Formats: sequence, structure tokens, C-alpha cells
Amino acid sequence: MTADYKLTSDPNVVQRTSDGAFISNDNRNQVWNDYIQWLRVPDHTPDPADVPVVLTPREIAQALLGSTEPTAIVLRGLITLLAQRFGLTPAQVLTAIVNAAN
Repeated sequence: MTADYKLTSDPNVVQRTSDGAFISNDNRNQVWNDYIQWLRVPDHTPDPADVPVVLTPREIAQALLGSTEPTAIVLRGLITLLAQRFGLTPAQVLTAIVNAAN
């Protein structure tokens, strides 16, 4: 059963599950105060935060290569263009992108 709220990776933000809205820890925010009131009810516990999935560049490349989704096709094209532009291999570009995101 899904709770009314879900924790996020940011301890100062929760997500309302009914509409996906993110609610910031601000006592001037009535929606935050509603969340605090909800927490005070016995047995009201927010759902845990999602565990981030960490993929290696190799896993990302395999997912991109094996996908026929339009987004994957565009990403493969962009990676190829960047590789050509900077004299790198597509694997080097993908590794640089993943490293920059971390």
C-alpha cells in the first residue's frame, strides 16, 4: 500500500504521492505543514526514498545499443557526433559523460 507521502534523497523535501508534487521543508508553506500534521497521526509513515541506480558506462552503452527507443537512437547519434568532433571513441565520450554526471 502506498503512503500519502514519499521521502526523497533530499532530507528537506518530500513527495506527495497523489500528484507527484515535491514539498520543501518550509514552515511558511501550508502544504509542508499539512505533511507535518499527517506525520503526527499514528501509523502514518512516508514511503522510503528510491534507491538510486548506478550504472557503469558499459551498462549504459549496452542499454543504448540494444534499444530501439527514439531517445536511445538520438543519444547514439549525439555520442557519435561528439566522438568525431573531439577525436575520441564513442566509449570515451560515454565514459566522460557518466563521469561528469557523478
